[in-house]
Amino acid sequence: MAAYEQHPLCGYVFSNSGFAMLFTLTELTRHADWQLALQSRPVLVMSGADDPAGGYGRRARHLTNQFKKRTVNNATVRILPHTAHEILLETDATQHYQFIYDWLTKVISESPLTHHSSH
Repeated sequence: MAAYEQHPLCGYVFSNSGFAMLFTLTELTRHADWQLALQSRPVLVMSGADDPAGGYGRRARHLTNQFKKRTVNNATVRILPHTAHEILLETDATQHYQFIYDWLTKVISESPLTHHSSH
C-alpha cells in the first residue's frame, strides 16, 4: 500500500471535468430507464476491502442491497481482500479478471438468449 500511495500517478486531485462526468453519471442513474435496465440484467459490484473510497467494502455491500430492494434480482457483490481502489491494476489482478470472466460465463450460460430453440 505504501508503494501505491507514493507512486507519482496516485493521490492526484480529480479534475473539474472528472467531477462533472461523475455527477452526470450519478444523475443518469436516477432516470426510470436506468432502473428498468437494472431490473432485467445481472449486476456485479466489486470493491477492494482496503479501499477507503469504497468504505472498505461497506459501500459495495450497501449498493448491492439497494439493488436487491429495487427488484434487481440478480445482484452479486464481491469484496476483494488485500485490494485497494484500482482493483484491476493490483498485483493480483489476474484472479480478479478470472472472477469477472467466470461470472460473465455463468451469466451468459443462464441467459434465456442462450437457451432458445430453433424452429
